[in-house]
Amino acid sequence: MRIKAETEVALAPGAAFDALAALPPMEHLARHRALEVARLDATPPTAEGARWRLAFTLAGRRHSVDVRLARVARPELLLFESRGEAVAATTRLALAASGHGARLRVVLTPEPRGLAGRVVMQAARLRRERIEAGLAARLEAYARRLEAQVG
Repeated sequence: MRIKAETEVALAPGAAFDALAALPPMEHLARHRALEVARLDATPPTAEGARWRLAFTLAGRRHSVDVRLARVARPELLLFESRGEAVAATTRLALAASGHGARLRVVLTPEPRGLAGRVVMQAARLRRERIEAGLAARLEAYARRLEAQVG
């Protein structure tokens, strides 16, 4: 299963990538009230190998996910790998030139890990449209924040 969202950013791809580097997605997530984000290393946040731990409560149970920045290809790609108790995933943030700046596209590819992961993935398949709509709204807010940051 792939979960996708995309939006336009009123910045050139290079400028949009630099703005992503200044406000990495994991740091942006820290502003979400129900999510705790902790750095696991001292590498720069946009260097390959940078790591975070995300912690959250879902359905009354505490979960954590380890995230690693697996690949950086300036100015077009950030690839994250994550691993949780039930699900592992890759998240691809891609920038491409468009008529009005850059198109920011996010593709999340989760894979189940064991029986619990298959149950989680089945529930996600049933709510896919709602999940993609939520991702699109968050991506849009993130894009506006990047634009404001560059000014």
